[in-house]
Amino acid sequence: MTNQTQVYSLTANELVQFEKNGFIGPFTIYTPDEMDALWDKIRRQLPDRSHAAYPVDAHGGVTNISNYDRHLDIDELACHICNKKIVDRVTSILGENVLCWRTEFFPKYPGDEGTDWHQADTFANASGKPQILWPGENEDNFNGGTITVWTAFTDSTKENGCLQLIPGTHKKMNYDERKTMVFNPERINAVDKEGLSQH
Repeated sequence: MTNQTQVYSLTANELVQFEKNGFIGPFTIYTPDEMDALWDKIRRQLPDRSHAAYPVDAHGGVTNISNYDRHLDIDELACHICNKKIVDRVTSILGENVLCWRTEFFPKYPGDEGTDWHQADTFANASGKPQILWPGENEDNFNGGTITVWTAFTDSTKENGCLQLIPGTHKKMNYDERKTMVFNPERINAVDKEGLSQH
């Protein structure tokens, strides 16, 4: 993306907030009617894996990698990752030369265990080593340089278990994700948690 008007760039205040917290948003990319229409087109194409990048039985750890990179075979997802309301905001953080190096499409069904608290540094480094190293970097000198854009194609609310993020974890990890957690289905969407206080 070069020499194009950045209509949806982050403001100076939003950039400060991103630097402080490690995340920004939410932003409205589509109207509810547009999202409903887009989701209807996408979900009808998801079962057809004839042109998908990975076979249906591809698994990696706890993630089904067969759901990776569906933007390569579903045109609506390819258009989504190029949406100016997304790209302008990403390039205002990373600069104009950006590349979408991976997408992941995943459902969260009623009763599923929730997604772990997101710590920005470890989700970029979830396998124990960086997923991307830029020129001049190594595993001991890892600067990041990636941003995750999370899009909810259906409603994501406190009642149905929206994604939780820990502010500041792009700079400092708050807990060790390698330790196991006890899963209690009785507590799904039934426990309120206090957010982190700001001093």
